[in-house]
Amino acid sequence: MRILTSIRFRLILLVLLAILPLAGMSVYSIQEDRRSAGEQTAAGALNLARLAAISQQTLVDQGQQLLFTLAQLDAVRAGDPAACNVLLARLLPNYPHYTNILVVNPDGRPRCSATPSSGTVNYTDRDWFQRAMQTRAFTIGSFVIGRITGKPSLPMAFPILDPQGQ
Repeated sequence: MRILTSIRFRLILLVLLAILPLAGMSVYSIQEDRRSAGEQTAAGALNLARLAAISQQTLVDQGQQLLFTLAQLDAVRAGDPAACNVLLARLLPNYPHYTNILVVNPDGRPRCSATPSSGTVNYTDRDWFQRAMQTRAFTIGSFVIGRITGKPSLPMAFPILDPQGQ
C-alpha cells in the first residue's frame, strides 16, 4: 500500500492523466483523417468514372454520326469496293480513337475497309452484326479483338438500307 501513497506513483499517475486526453484526441484525429481520406478517394473515383462515361458517350455519339453520314454516301452505298476502300482509308486517320471503318455485306463479308484484310473474314457471328440486321438501327456490340486489325475495340454498326428497307 505504501507504493500507492508514494510521490513517485502520484507523479506518474498525474502525468498519465494529463496525457490520456491528448492520446484520445490523437486516436480520434487519426480515425477522422482516415474517414475523410476514404471519402475523398471515393469521390475522386466517382468523378473519374463520370468523366470516363462522358468520354465514352462522346465517342459513341461521334461514331453514330459518322456511320449515319457514311451510309448516305454514294461511294459506300453503290457497292464499288475500290472507291469505298479509298474513302474509308482517307477518313480513318481523322478518327484516331477508331481502329477501323468498314462496310459489311448482308452475308457478313467485308465489302470495303479502311484497313485492308489479309484473308477471309466473316462477321455473321458477331453480336453487333446480328443486332444491326435484326433491328435495322444503330447498335453497339460487345468488346472484341478486331478480326482485321487485331486491336481491342467496341464495335458500332449502322445498317445501310435500300428504298425497300432491306
